[in-house]
Amino acid sequence: MTHALETIAVRSVLTEPLHRVLGWMLSHRDGEGAIVCPFHRIEHTGKSAGAAVLACTLARHDPEADHEALLGVARQQARRMVARLEREGESTCFTFRPGRHDPYNCSNSVIDGGACSDALAEVVQTFGDRLVPEEREAFVRASVLGAQTYLRYCVLDKGIPAQKAWALTGVAQAHALSGHEVLELTVREGAAILDGLTRPDGSVPYHPVEGGAGHPGASDASAFYQSRVTAFLAFALERAGLDPAAGPWRDQLERGLDFLVGLIGPDGIKPGLVEAKPWYWGANYEVASHPFDVYALSVGVRHFGRRDCARALRASWKAWVDHLGADGAPTSHRAGRGREASYQCPVFWAGHASWAARALPTL
Repeated sequence: MTHALETIAVRSVLTEPLHRVLGWMLSHRDGEGAIVCPFHRIEHTGKSAGAAVLACTLARHDPEADHEALLGVARQQARRMVARLEREGESTCFTFRPGRHDPYNCSNSVIDGGACSDALAEVVQTFGDRLVPEEREAFVRASVLGAQTYLRYCVLDKGIPAQKAWALTGVAQAHALSGHEVLELTVREGAAILDGLTRPDGSVPYHPVEGGAGHPGASDASAFYQSRVTAFLAFALERAGLDPAAGPWRDQLERGLDFLVGLIGPDGIKPGLVEAKPWYWGANYEVASHPFDVYALSVGVRHFGRRDCARALRASWKAWVDHLGADGAPTSHRAGRGREASYQCPVFWAGHASWAARALPTL
């Protein structure tokens, strides 16, 4: 009995910050259920997708949660995503709006598409037996259509490794729903492409010079983006039914983890000087990327048994939680003299918290 109570207490400590973040996101819904960013006055659909994933993961891993309420959140945001899937003019591609179509979205169609195809699949995987057949069919169709007509080409053609990897998450989840062989082949090919873009020390350039970077500095490593390639690739491999620890991608994943662990200090903070896009941030560090770090480090623990990843995982998680507002609004850094607001907004960072939620079992 004592052990069971201790387990519940530990789980509550881990899930409480995530419930708080989700609650903050939902406090910005309009009458139609859209999460409207208070900073950009727009529905960041790719980040609302994160709210759906947060609801799903909390339903899976927090037996004390209100599962009916979480189902309602996941269903509502999934409907929003389906409603925002549109054909790109006369193209055969379908993308989730606003994507690149509204500058105030501060994102693009690859990122939003990867997040939405992934999230729709997550809702079906978590609550499938609770959805009415027509609803489930709509969620599956939208996830697969976005991946089949658009995302699988982005994996091959996009120049930025982190965007290729984010597209992979949607492709792999659509494969999990549909079993379409071409989507599994895309995951395999994407892994090989990302391996070729990963440097011997495990760092991944934000934008390889060969791919058309506008400035040589863009080909630098990025503490903000580093963990995304590792996290997204490992996730995609798992969802496509491939073992991250047993294929040709193992060395790449381990090298990526090596570089990530080397960035993280004992306090869980990474140095802002190792950054291809320093203009994103209003301070000399950021914790906005920590949810991706947490998931990537959980891969190191689960698949490779790495103690260095376990230590970094605990520190990274704690630093991220320590920067949350009492209302659940994430921050990228603490206020201080000479510090300013960052380029991205808290709605972005709240949506990204879903990746930390996916690491709950390891945490």
